Amino acid sequence: MIVLALDTASDRLLAGIANDKQILADFSGPADRSHSERVIATLDSLLKKADIAPSELDALAVAVGPGSFTGLRVGIATVLGLAQAWHKPILSAGNMRLARLFFSGRNLDPVVVTHCRGEEFYLSKSGESVEIISSQAAVANFGGRLFGGYGAERLAALAEKSAQTISMVDPITWSGGDFALMVARSPANFKALDPANLDVNYVLKSQPEQKRDLVRESISVGDLKHDDLSDVMQIEREAFSDPWDEQNFAADIENDHVIVLAARESNVCVGYLSCIALDDYGYVANVAVDGEYRSKGVGKALMDELSKRLVKRGIRDIVLDVRVSNSRAIGFYEKYGFGVITRRKGFYSTPPEDSFTMLKSLEE
Repeated sequence: MIVLALDTASDRLLAGIANDKQILADFSGPADRSHSERVIATLDSLLKKADIAPSELDALAVAVGPGSFTGLRVGIATVLGLAQAWHKPILSAGNMRLARLFFSGRNLDPVVVTHCRGEEFYLSKSGESVEIISSQAAVANFGGRLFGGYGAERLAALAEKSAQTISMVDPITWSGGDFALMVARSPANFKALDPANLDVNYVLKSQPEQKRDLVRESISVGDLKHDDLSDVMQIEREAFSDPWDEQNFAADIENDHVIVLAARESNVCVGYLSCIALDDYGYVANVAVDGEYRSKGVGKALMDELSKRLVKRGIRDIVLDVRVSNSRAIGFYEKYGFGVITRRKGFYSTPPEDSFTMLKSLEE
């Protein structure tokens, strides 16, 4: 197995190529956080150094944090783009787990630290659980142990300022080549990266993501009620050129074979979904979100709840139709894991237009 690995979680750009026997090419950049400027050129140089064509790679690998927002996004976006262009799978690992795999392979068991912000650090004693801790607490609580990871040198410098010392393991961290080698030798230790549900651990989120998270925290999803219908009809008329009437929704609420959900904020319905539960699949007949709440996780919350309910009924597939011109909706469904299975001619009448029929299979 030949793997190209990229780690942009720290201030150093790390990249490497390896097979299950050896590191073929390795790069460790300076501590300058210029990842976006050099990542493509670095990967191109590594491929040339290893004398490997992209077609010869079996997989790509990427680190998913904890680390800086910008650094992680550069790495993940780069790998996603290359994987799509080269038709390669992506494996991923959190940096604390990556550290534990690296150190345990050398019979070492350090306390692993990564700089978080100011004088705070991510700290892991096991490689799985992670806590944020001050430098003073880290030294006070673990000063008798060896430290490793990207934050070890920074922690040592802060300890020295207060006339304290810590001991560091050797080597204190891995290289991009080490990362690639670990994946090539034991791919089962790494998770497949799901673009639709990225689990990224970064220090500070972007402002849009912070706002989106605030909305998500205030949203609850449950059964659609008759009391919601005035809100539903307002959204329906704004969202569609051929809106349902109130009787359609009222009938669905009373139908045991239809799952009808409402997303609410402060008892106000801001999104809804209607799905016919058939014998072997659920057909989403209607879904819409208030314009002010789009791109804030409301649609995903509705789909997540629908998926849970379908699985409880023993249904493993979701099907829906969408206008071929509705690129925004198509993009959302593709991100959520739907794929186009056919095109229906003249499916819509007001105005006339074809639909894409899309399918998502739910995990066992």
